[in-house]
Amino acid sequence: MLTVCISCLRSEGYAIVERVCSRSSESERLAVNHGSVVVAGVSGVWLTAVDTGIQPITFESACVRVMLSSSSCIVLLIIAQALSQSAEFFRELLKLWIGW
Repeated sequence: MLTVCISCLRSEGYAIVERVCSRSSESERLAVNHGSVVVAGVSGVWLTAVDTGIQPITFESACVRVMLSSSSCIVLLIIAQALSQSAEFFRELLKLWIGW
């Protein structure tokens, strides 16, 4: 369903950056993956994926450079379950922040 929605957005002229969610265990790697992180921008906004070099396991993220006219910024989208906000979550978040 998500793929259909993303295809519709692209056909309407939206800029899309999609990052498929990782899987934490070997058994999950064999199953269908239903998750991804998507950043969408209206027509005229340019989106470019930014590689942070870090693949956290306690949260999903997408890093995107957003450009409009002569202005640009970098947006980091983080999706974490409430239960995953442990000490390891904060270590990975700090590693991601300092890694830039």
